[in-house]
Amino acid sequence: MKFLLFCVIILKIITISYNPLAWFDEVFFASMSENFWQKGTFHTPIVVFEEEVKIYGFFYFLYTGFLPYIFQDIFGFSHTPFYFRIGNLCSGIIFLFIFYKLLRIYLYFPKKYALFLTFLLSIDPFFNLCWHEGRMDLTALCFGYIFLFFLQIFFLPNNSEKNIKKRFLYLFFCAVCVALALCTTPRMALFFVAFGLVGFFFGNFQQKFIWFLIVIKAFLLYYIWIFWKFDGIYDFLNYYKEGGKLAHQSPFSEHYLGGRGYIPKHEYLIIFLTIFFAVFYFLHRIQNFYKNPTQTKPPALKGETPRGEGLLVPPLGVRGLLLLGGGINIIFFYLFVFDYGQYSIYILGFYYILFGFFVYELSLINFKNNFLVEKFFQKKYILGFLLVFNAFFFLGKNLQIFSDMARKNPQIANEFIAKNIPKNARVIGDATYYYALHNQKKAKNVRFQLIDNFEILENRERLQRQKFQYTHVIVTDMLRKKRPELLDFYEKKAKEQGKSWKKIAKLYLPTPIIHEKIGQFFRISQMENPAYNAEIFEVKAPQPPKGE
Repeated sequence: MKFLLFCVIILKIITISYNPLAWFDEVFFASMSENFWQKGTFHTPIVVFEEEVKIYGFFYFLYTGFLPYIFQDIFGFSHTPFYFRIGNLCSGIIFLFIFYKLLRIYLYFPKKYALFLTFLLSIDPFFNLCWHEGRMDLTALCFGYIFLFFLQIFFLPNNSEKNIKKRFLYLFFCAVCVALALCTTPRMALFFVAFGLVGFFFGNFQQKFIWFLIVIKAFLLYYIWIFWKFDGIYDFLNYYKEGGKLAHQSPFSEHYLGGRGYIPKHEYLIIFLTIFFAVFYFLHRIQNFYKNPTQTKPPALKGETPRGEGLLVPPLGVRGLLLLGGGINIIFFYLFVFDYGQYSIYILGFYYILFGFFVYELSLINFKNNFLVEKFFQKKYILGFLLVFNAFFFLGKNLQIFSDMARKNPQIANEFIAKNIPKNARVIGDATYYYALHNQKKAKNVRFQLIDNFEILENRERLQRQKFQYTHVIVTDMLRKKRPELLDFYEKKAKEQGKSWKKIAKLYLPTPIIHEKIGQFFRISQMENPAYNAEIFEVKAPQPPKGE
């Protein structure tokens, strides 16, 4: 199983520069990371507004901007997706390792079972999507899961660790993880609130006091960020209340808070299985309770760490902390997070934890010679079913990537831009050509802005025409398909100002038949089929007649 996990990681490293194509969130954060390392501010030069973006915190931009700064700005390597995405890939690897450790420490799973669940998560369709994206979600989750790793010392049976120095050190590490997670994205507040509520309501006095100390220390550490970029707590809270250009001059809560019940289709199975086996598990526990109402604690497993703590019986044990905290996290997510796809990664790990727990517990039950029921709840059949589903989409996605790697090689974009974009050009377009245009930033003093985000269309066009003074427009096939009205508007406004709108270059590489067939067979999105296909338009002001 370790070998299979290693193969998955190697496969991710090989394909990281090819899939996905550069997209809005990624280039927005990449631009901010670069600006932070070069100038120490949180401006994003590729958008039309000029205010700093302080909603996320600083850590992700410090973390992901390091390698691009070292290899590209100092050593002069080509600007590619690899250097920015590798940080998120490393976060995914760390996340899987800590996930495995939590299964072993919190739930006392056997090594092989914990490894298999970790492998299932590593090939989960949605986890794989997030593993290649240039977002901060996996990095923030790493801090959350590392926090739980250090927290276990205070919730193990009999508090086995008596070393006072080690306990205080772990307490400090917990506070650091909370502060850094919140400095990666404030969305992680829900994660810690959920576990805090579990500790407060179900922990004993000592455990509640531990939570109190973590909150105080984490706040003091987080206040360093508030002191650095805000004038104080009032200014900090007012920033989130008023929003800004990033939130279209409205409170951030209107754009990021409020559940909408969206569930990515690839998560349907794991959610269904988790709920299905949870129902059977609790029905069995209720039935046993009425048969033997004095039994409140599960028996220890032979050859394993004693599981003396109950789910809801103080002092709260590691098992109850993880399961209840994970369940509340899922509920909070659907109630408070405005999700339209990418944020579900915050609860995906908890679905696998709960699924693994219910399946494992049911597999230990003696169903009194009921052969069919006993076979139904055997781990190998249940896990095998989920393995087939995850492996099917994992195989399909990677076949799709490899079948089109030649067209999605970033070097194609680099050569197309180097050949057709002149010195001192001011270019607008979608995110697809961000890295290729960045390679011409130093060599040719080329500047780039996104044509399809922020401000209303009329204001954005005016700002880019009058202030940015764009000279070239890159129109990818994906942009033309998604936003044809946007391009028509820009062309119309340019011609109204007496400017010419002339196509000077075109890149077209046909989609391989096998690539389309793979997408159809495995029912995988083919949104990126156009790859780097695009046209470049030169926009020029009218030249005065000679002699004038």
